[in-house]
Formats: sequence, C-alpha cells, structure tokens
Amino acid sequence: MSSFGEAPDGTLYAISQFSGALYKVIVTGALPVKLISFSGKRNADISELSWKTATEQNTARFRIEFSKTASNFQNAGVVVASRNSNGNNYSFQHHISINSDLFYRLAIEEDDGQISYSSIIRLSSQKKGIKIYPTIINSGILNIQTGTPAYKLQILSANGAIVFQKELNGFTGTTTISIPQYSKGIYIVQLLLNEGIKTEKIIIE
Repeated sequence: MSSFGEAPDGTLYAISQFSGALYKVIVTGALPVKLISFSGKRNADISELSWKTATEQNTARFRIEFSKTASNFQNAGVVVASRNSNGNNYSFQHHISINSDLFYRLAIEEDDGQISYSSIIRLSSQKKGIKIYPTIINSGILNIQTGTPAYKLQILSANGAIVFQKELNGFTGTTTISIPQYSKGIYIVQLLLNEGIKTEKIIIE
C-alpha cells in the first residue's frame, strides 16, 4: 500500500507504507484538461466569455461555439491553450448583433485529437429599450437612452424639414442633448439605428 502526495510544482510522489521509500510518479499518456469554471455576460452586441483551467499540459486549443437554441452550435472563434501545468485564465469576446438569448460551450481539443465539451451556458440579451424623453420640452433638454448603437439624431418640423441633427457615432447608453430654442409646436425626433429608425413625437413649449 502507498500514499500519494503532490509537490508545489505539480510533481506526484508515492510513499511506501512498508519501507517509507519515496517514489516519483511518472504519468504516461495525455492528461485531459481540468476546467474549473466557464461563465459569460452580454454587453450590448458583445458576449464576454471567460473560463479557468487547473491543468492543461496536453490541451491544444479551445474552440468557442454558440447557438440560438442550445443545439446546432456554430464556431465563434478559437483560443490557443497556454499549456500551463498549473492552469490559466482565459477570455474571449464574441461580437454579434442579435436581440435574443445565446448559448455557448467550449470544445476542448487535445493534442491527440480528442474533443471534450464544457457545460452549456446561457447569456440573456441585455439590450435596453430605446427611449426618447421628455415628450414635452420646455427646458431645451432632450434625453436619449438606447442599448442599440445609434448613429444620428434628427429633429423635423411638422412639415418634414430637418431643423436639427447631431452625429452619435454608434453611441449606446444614456445621453442628454441640448437643442436650440424653436418656435412652440409639434416636432418629430428620429433616432437612426442599425436596425432602423426610432421615431418620437415631441412638443416644444
């Protein structure tokens, strides 16, 4: 009978319970990667994925796969393994414009061609609704909130003439825009997006 121990550098040793002799354990064959964690989050049109391994001496690469339905996975990208015997931390960004939940998994490829898969994680869409407010303006301030990239803001008079426009250059988030003093009345605000145009009627008092 023997007991086993591991040195700080990862070397395995066996101690004979009869003689007390110390033996170095030589491991033959490939050791599969040990995946500690796999997680992610959606940030607008980017899926931010991260995972951590404990050991990966014989791991060649990590293939990141995604799906809209948790089946029929497609390739999103590849990250080469560090081959660190003590494991490593990894991250990957998947740029995809879609307003729905996405499913991800890792296909872990070993040097001998074997492939194992991580558990599947689900990332919920975090796109916020698009808001243009207030609809009654008496202070010259217009607020824009969008989780979808916006490229231009236009304000049109009641007869369709453009009286104000501002480049937004793919902005996402919430911003405050100062608009000039116009004659009282009804105006149309148009927010130009990747996915179309958001229109809102406002009243300037």
